[in-house]
Amino acid sequence: MTDKRYREIEQKVMRMYESLPMIMFPIDVFMIAKHFGIKLMPYSKMTDEERLIFQEKCSEDGFCVQLETSQNHFEWRIYYDDILEYCHPKARKKRIRFTILHELGHIFLGHTEHSQLAEAEANYFAGYAIAPPVLVDWLCVSHYMELSRIFKVSEECAYVCMSRYFRWKHHKEETRELDACMLSLFRSVL
Repeated sequence: MTDKRYREIEQKVMRMYESLPMIMFPIDVFMIAKHFGIKLMPYSKMTDEERLIFQEKCSEDGFCVQLETSQNHFEWRIYYDDILEYCHPKARKKRIRFTILHELGHIFLGHTEHSQLAEAEANYFAGYAIAPPVLVDWLCVSHYMELSRIFKVSEECAYVCMSRYFRWKHHKEETRELDACMLSLFRSVL
């Protein structure tokens, strides 16, 4: 991705947060989806018909789909794996939160096809949304394990977010206005 595309994704995350009636920390992905009228559907609640229809879309963690619910009325749904057999029970909620933000990224970024670029953009959206570098800085987080605990993300996600934070710190002058807005939104709940 280009630097310009990274900034566009960061702006989309900011607009998402600005439109919420309230900000919570750590991020409440269920509230965000509800605010935007996006239904969250755990895999464990999928009907046999849904499993058959969406078998090609089902991924290890989740997927999103826009469905026509009545004539000319469409609804977004995010299906996510709530069992996560490969995941330790303590890490399950953390993984689900990231998955839902990842799928929200696909929706907000207007992705219509699966591609490596779309996946990279959705991953960036989710990582930036769940642990914005300016918040990592404000909270004086110095290690990825600390980031994992504070932001309620998996260790893997925390490592990536911490790496992103160090790059941001090196170039933070480029995003000063966006960072100030993000910090002002979250300051009262940090």
